[in-house]
Amino acid sequence: MLVSPALFAQESIFTGFKKDIEKADYLFRVQAYPDALKIYEQLVEKEKRDPEIHVKIANTYYKMRDMPMAASSFTRYEKEGGELSQTEILNYARAMQSTGNYERSINLYQKYLDKNPDDREILKIIWQLENIQYLYEDSVFFTVYPLSINTSTDELCPSIYDNSIIFISNRNEVETIKRIDATDNKPFYDWYISNRIDQEDKPGYTEVKPFGTSIQAKYHKGSVCFFPSGDSMIFTRISLGTASSDKSTSQLFFAKKEGKNWIEYAGFQFNSEEYSADQPALNEDGNSLYFSSDMPGGYGKMDIYRSDFVNGKWSDPYNLGKEINTTQNEKYPFLLDNMLYFTSDGHPGFGGLDIFTAAETGNGFEVSNMGYPVNTHFDDFGLVLDKEGSFGYLVSNRYQQNNNDNIFEVHISKPNYPLLISGVIRYKNSNLKESLIELNHLANAHLELIDIFQKKVVRVSASDDEGYFTLEIPYEGQFKLRVSQKKFGVAVVSMEIPKNPKDYLNHEIVIVKELFNHTQLKDYNTLRQSEEETLLNDR
Repeated sequence: MLVSPALFAQESIFTGFKKDIEKADYLFRVQAYPDALKIYEQLVEKEKRDPEIHVKIANTYYKMRDMPMAASSFTRYEKEGGELSQTEILNYARAMQSTGNYERSINLYQKYLDKNPDDREILKIIWQLENIQYLYEDSVFFTVYPLSINTSTDELCPSIYDNSIIFISNRNEVETIKRIDATDNKPFYDWYISNRIDQEDKPGYTEVKPFGTSIQAKYHKGSVCFFPSGDSMIFTRISLGTASSDKSTSQLFFAKKEGKNWIEYAGFQFNSEEYSADQPALNEDGNSLYFSSDMPGGYGKMDIYRSDFVNGKWSDPYNLGKEINTTQNEKYPFLLDNMLYFTSDGHPGFGGLDIFTAAETGNGFEVSNMGYPVNTHFDDFGLVLDKEGSFGYLVSNRYQQNNNDNIFEVHISKPNYPLLISGVIRYKNSNLKESLIELNHLANAHLELIDIFQKKVVRVSASDDEGYFTLEIPYEGQFKLRVSQKKFGVAVVSMEIPKNPKDYLNHEIVIVKELFNHTQLKDYNTLRQSEEETLLNDR
């Protein structure tokens, strides 16, 4: 038999191509993304007509959280006629969202909704992107700037310890043997510490030094949190894949301080090599542990769980529920004054990872995006705050230097509660043309401040003969104002706290006359006295 040399050569090329694809696919599965990407990009040069390589490249960049390159690769695949799966359409939309291309992102989310019309998470994301201006409303309250201890490598997982910052970094240290993580071809993370120094212009930091060197880790060290006493901590340590799984996992461990050293003494009883337990956080009493995990039974990829210390042991972890956890990732819990702070790429926001707050309402949680400049369309995560809640740290790759993460200081100048709001309350007739609208003072009106979540009156006041009033806002929250007046009836309006402190004593509330309901007066007059008595008793 005679075999054509050209045919033999074609078969050899195809066989080599197939082996390279299989090798790259294997590296992708074991999370060795840079090595997989290198082979995929080499294959692009050999087989430029095969669009499937471009989607593999796009998926690899997405896993590496290099969203600009992921978006570009998805676009190239789409232009070459490639057909995206539903998951890839979502990843494409999220990548575009993370680059700030909201218009294209919305189009892709809409394309996904064509086959998944009841996906409420995506509907919420689209609404937020179409109303992105609302996330800039509180920007005056925040100042964010990078730390001087940042390098061109990664710094993340900050923790406040006395007047110091503890964090992890994969900065290059002088070592006899280099320890490299195949997922990003960077050194393993280790712990570091720096002391914060107050200066006139802005705080500085002392020389960075290793922290907790007495605790050993073969691979990565992760985030830490300290018990209220300061002499014990919970920390994360990473282990690589097992015989049954290529996936690396993280576990939680306990350590106590003995002299100058930290000594590991126990592991969290719910650790497993089959799933991760990561990013621990404690409440102010140190008896409730929050952490992120992908254990079975969750709502998404990583969910936030809670375990309570009862009768000398930690209780079975329970999921915080679907109001907090989505089909995507919820990570980096932090507790302060009964407020839960966490990071998510499933809740509506700018894109990438955003930081959220969750307030307990009695009927669940009310989740809110912290807005700009805490969040941007880059990855922003891992917020921790001091005891006053006015200063803290977050992590972000917003500077996009080699796509690395750095630590930023956060200063919060929100109003101190309780605070007094003074001003005037008016009404107008909405039937008049805008140019002819006449504002009239609403005299001798009874005012009730209602906590939206608790659904009860928390403060009462009244306007004088000229419509002027003073009202105490007892704490940070969301409120409505119930206004009743003998002539007009009862109206309920949103009570917005002025953004600018100068407006606290010059606040104007305007009610459209048609909002007043005369039929409410009879019921109102019978209820008002009992509500005021209840309020006085509560106070």
